[in-house]
Amino acid sequence: LEVFLLSFAMEGMNLADLYSCAPAKGRWLVYNRQKTKNRRADDAEHHVYISDEILPIVERYKDSDGEHMFTFHRRYKDCHSFTVNANNAIRRWREGKDIEHFTMYSARHSFASIARRAEIEKATIDEMLCHIGNLKMADVYIEPDWEIHRKANEKLLSLFDWSAIR
Repeated sequence: LEVFLLSFAMEGMNLADLYSCAPAKGRWLVYNRQKTKNRRADDAEHHVYISDEILPIVERYKDSDGEHMFTFHRRYKDCHSFTVNANNAIRRWREGKDIEHFTMYSARHSFASIARRAEIEKATIDEMLCHIGNLKMADVYIEPDWEIHRKANEKLLSLFDWSAIR
């Protein structure tokens, strides 16, 4: 479940990206989204700020190899087995509980839905998910402002009590 919280708090970051991303630069995780990096002129570069709320989980899974941010590549032979194991952990946790079915990908959907309910602009949510919105020409001229994402994510994460993960 910690991996689910990590994905959610890191702007709905996909497991493929958690599995393969390089170490953070200070408090900023800079990565190229695996799903779209070969289809975009910007190589789907994305920046996510590591908030105080999620820092305890980040520290627990932090790798020291200098190549990867997290230890997932050491624990699982590939991203597919990482995903299968994470989803199995959720399934086992749900057993006997009256909780609707969800998977790791639900972290991404939950992030977007709750962010919108927190009155974060759809365009900002779209950018935070590392999507190319319908403002493609404007995106050619506008430099990304990752600080907008950080503030929006801070607003979203402030809605929850993160004390249990410490």
